[in-house]
Amino acid sequence: MLPQIIPLRREALEVLSSEQRVQILKHLDKRRMTITELSQEMGCAKSTVHHHVEKLIASGFVAAIDEGHRWIYLELTTQGHMIVHPSERTRIVLLLTSIPLAFLGGIGLLVLYLTRPVLYTGDASPLWHMPGTIYLVGGIGLLGAGIALAAYAILQKKALVYLSPKMTLPAD
Repeated sequence: MLPQIIPLRREALEVLSSEQRVQILKHLDKRRMTITELSQEMGCAKSTVHHHVEKLIASGFVAAIDEGHRWIYLELTTQGHMIVHPSERTRIVLLLTSIPLAFLGGIGLLVLYLTRPVLYTGDASPLWHMPGTIYLVGGIGLLGAGIALAAYAILQKKALVYLSPKMTLPAD
């Protein structure tokens, strides 16, 4: 079983900020490869792939395996595997922190929309200040996203309950 915590430093986050490096991690997740194979898969020059691979090796996400043959193979380390496949616990934490943020953001935007001044043009119906409609749309969108995330979390919890074996208390 893989460890649950991935210690990330600033340098590691900078390494992961490159889309090409993330693609290299995904390719190496399928199987171990040489730099030549990676460059063919990605459609990049070998020198470009080599540059990115050096950074991935330095950060501890990729290991270079020299088996005494002509080629040096690259493969994911445990930390690299955990980056490509985050644990269920990580997904749950991200989901549960997103729900209240979406609700608070949606409510905040709706409050901004409702407290904006109303312009009267002399007609029977007032005109809302037009730039304020972005607050209405954003507020409704964030509230909808919060509801969708909450529903997803509830469905996932029910699925986990149905799939998990019955728990028994240990004998004394």
